[in-house]
Amino acid sequence: MKTIVAKLKDIYFHELGFQCTAVRDSCEKVFEYPPPPPGERNFVIEPAKLHVAIGNSLTAAANVKKLLDDKRPRNKRTESAGAYELRTARAQMLRAELGGVSLEEILNVSVRNSLEHFDEHLDKENIRLNGQLVPCVVLYNVGVSHIDNVVFDQGPTLHIRTYETTTRTFSNLGRSIHLGKVHDEAVAILSRLIDTKLIPADGTTGVMSFLDFRQ
Repeated sequence: MKTIVAKLKDIYFHELGFQCTAVRDSCEKVFEYPPPPPGERNFVIEPAKLHVAIGNSLTAAANVKKLLDDKRPRNKRTESAGAYELRTARAQMLRAELGGVSLEEILNVSVRNSLEHFDEHLDKENIRLNGQLVPCVVLYNVGVSHIDNVVFDQGPTLHIRTYETTTRTFSNLGRSIHLGKVHDEAVAILSRLIDTKLIPADGTTGVMSFLDFRQ
């Protein structure tokens, strides 16, 4: 397995760069919705633009985590011993090149899981609300300049896919992630890959390689 990692390791680095580029570019589309001038507040009701970009950034971040995850235990029903050995070796190889780069937010899975299994989480929330007597306000697929834009004294505000432009924070069903930090961590990974010449200086992640398996 070590031989296989050695022969194809360049592709792993390029894939990491490719996914980080997707994170960066998708986040920057989200950041095109800037906070309003000081003292003002606003709403963003463009789910097809705003929340698709958010979803794309978090999907790419999830792919980054998959590449770097060397802690996930082996599922003996679905992963062979060889595949597990390769996965952990590959993740450790990639992590070794990223020493000192912050990965805290880009590896945050809580919000991504709530989007991937959105229907299940929404079902659970509906069951919880069935027993609630206090009224609430629900924000769904919107952007707000400030998370407290809606003032409702009679009960809580429930945020379902809500993005706060002033903090670059995305919230979904009680979970949140800082997209500004996700973006910065992806850019830092890209910079490290470029600085160490693991991908080209322009960030290009397309490769054509010749592999001589006779050696």
